[in-house]
Amino acid sequence: MKTDDGQPPNWFEISDGSKANERSIAPLVYVKAEAKIVDKDTIEVWSPKLKNPKFVRFAWHALARHNLVNGEGIPAISFRTDKLPQMWNRR
Repeated sequence: MKTDDGQPPNWFEISDGSKANERSIAPLVYVKAEAKIVDKDTIEVWSPKLKNPKFVRFAWHALARHNLVNGEGIPAISFRTDKLPQMWNRR
């Protein structure tokens, strides 16, 4: 992994599992995170706003223009590590 502009990876966000409101299907609250490539398979993600992050998401916005690419320059795809609320998980 690398970035296509030589800058740290962008468009990462983290959450400590807090929800936007009390409803069980409420979305998690995410904050912008800093990131750095540690080695070829690892990116370290953090934010001074959260002491105990549990989830991370990457490029999770329709207008995200991130800089993370693989060794051949192919852009990374968006992802998230939390689960979608059950009502959004249609099969």
